[in-house]
Amino acid sequence: MGRIVFIWTVTLTIVAAVAVTAVEAFSSPRLVEATGHTGLDQVRITADATVSALEEGGLVPGARYGYSFKVTNAGKTPVDDMTVRSEKAIGGRAGSGLGAYAVQGGQCKIGDRVECVVAGLDPGETREFTVEAESAGSRAEGDELRIRTYLGRFAPDAGGDLNFEVAARAETGGCFRAPTGASRGAPTASAPASD
Repeated sequence: MGRIVFIWTVTLTIVAAVAVTAVEAFSSPRLVEATGHTGLDQVRITADATVSALEEGGLVPGARYGYSFKVTNAGKTPVDDMTVRSEKAIGGRAGSGLGAYAVQGGQCKIGDRVECVVAGLDPGETREFTVEAESAGSRAEGDELRIRTYLGRFAPDAGGDLNFEVAARAETGGCFRAPTGASRGAPTASAPASD
């Protein structure tokens, strides 16, 4: 498979949410396709196919939305030392961050993306995480929202840089609609953005 590489800058997000275990500034290692045995062959990740609007009016620009992802040990032995990383694909009016403000289900860092540590997953056990986020107000009707959730492990490369080796992935999406009362069919200055 091809090699996926994303380079991130350090971002500080301040939020007030009871369900959040940790909110920190964090830079992120590059995402790379796992090339060898990661020890995660027996672990599966699934995610909601679409986001759910958390307020009336549906998925509109500036609205709050939620989605869940699950990590399952489908093998016969316990698995430890995994991380799940969930982030918005970047593009157009989408902005660069997920806009997450709360996560339930485990030990997670939130901000422009969500990183959750999954420690000690027994055979047959499933752990579910629920994310709440706010979309960018600059979004427009027809814009797509795509969130990619990766399961993997952190590992240094030959040069000593820390990478996130991706063993599995899932995708969540949605399509923005016009806010209630917005005029439909009005000309727009730019084409719909895709995350």
